[in-house]
Amino acid sequence: MEQPKSFFKSHVALTAVALFYGINYFTLKTVFEEGYDSFAVLAIRCMVAVVVFYLFHRIWIREKIRSAKDFGRLFLCGMFGVSINQTFFLWGLAETSRVNAAVLMVTTPVFVFAVAAFLKQERITKRKILGLILSFAGALGLILSSSSESLHISGASIGGDLMIMANAASYGVYLVIVRPLIQKYNVFTIVKWIFLFGSIPNILLGMPALLRTDFSQMGSGVIFGIVFLILGATLGAYFLNAWAMKRVASSAVSAYVYLQPVLVTLISAILGLGEVTLLSIQFILLIFAGVYLVTMNRKAVQTTDS
Repeated sequence: MEQPKSFFKSHVALTAVALFYGINYFTLKTVFEEGYDSFAVLAIRCMVAVVVFYLFHRIWIREKIRSAKDFGRLFLCGMFGVSINQTFFLWGLAETSRVNAAVLMVTTPVFVFAVAAFLKQERITKRKILGLILSFAGALGLILSSSSESLHISGASIGGDLMIMANAASYGVYLVIVRPLIQKYNVFTIVKWIFLFGSIPNILLGMPALLRTDFSQMGSGVIFGIVFLILGATLGAYFLNAWAMKRVASSAVSAYVYLQPVLVTLISAILGLGEVTLLSIQFILLIFAGVYLVTMNRKAVQTTDS
């Protein structure tokens, strides 16, 4: 059973991850608006991350993987958690609208819950199902109500939509299959190996674009965007996600995906790019209610029920 202090810290960590991804939406937009290729940025992200995680592990951790079976699972985690999901997200985003992508991304917790239940890692409860429904409805409403674009399905976008769905499913599978490893090894051991395995395809894919890119005229906004992508949305996010999964269920970790549209809405208002309306607040409260039902401590539920 979770200790209250550990429980609190894990959810602070997951909130920080959601904040990293929320800010990353704005900082990366600056990079792409300046004409830098998304696959070149992907290659930089993976190259820096794999070097940092490898050196940190080599100097301070030095933990060895104890079985060939674990190496196989780490390889799968690298494919689903780094290679497939990042590639399909960038590829899909180029073929569909931002609204379609945002709506489809919030299906990640559904995939996590389905895979975890299938592998019998988590119990299906009415509370979790209700929480997923409430959070999904709130996130969907918030995204559609706060965007100038509209959700649309057409022959031109269906390919991109399917890629975003593949991305969401891939990340959902990763959050479930990595959990047994996280219970056995140091967090830095896990992220080192998943990036070693998962970065190779991404670097090969992005290298041609990277070699064609001229970084000599890089402005401060682009530099900040790339640095934040690496430090916040990669090094920080992957480490904190893995650290939190030692303490909470995979479905609870994935439920924080629903906080990303909330944070994007709030950041937009702070930057003067949007506004927080009464309708937005209602959808935000719906998201928080759903996340609470999915992530709340089982002991607290039992106490309340009694």
